[in-house]
Amino acid sequence: MRWRLVPSLDLDKVVSTKCLLLGAGTLGCNVARTLMVQTDRWMDGWEGGMEGGTDGGREGGRGGWGWGVRHITFVDNAKISYSNPVRQPLYEFEDCLGGGKSKAMAAVDRLNKIFPG
Repeated sequence: MRWRLVPSLDLDKVVSTKCLLLGAGTLGCNVARTLMVQTDRWMDGWEGGMEGGTDGGREGGRGGWGWGVRHITFVDNAKISYSNPVRQPLYEFEDCLGGGKSKAMAAVDRLNKIFPG
């Protein structure tokens, strides 16, 4: 797919771009989904995966429209509280139980479920 506004945009470079997200809150969750989500029109056959560490992890996303970035690192040492899943689409109520999971690791887990590459 060629973009009319930026015909010189190299989508292969976009896919291989690495992104550091400082914070996995409301903005970070939505930015991550927008960066990762791909359209099958130009991403057919692409395979990717995510890895997580104590500080976060990388990538994921499927369906809809977005940039197709596959390497995103989250840095967030906060825990998920009961008010987060309502505003932050990468978290569920179960993530709050037992003191809350790490936001960065829960975001990685959720994105692996969205794009299990």
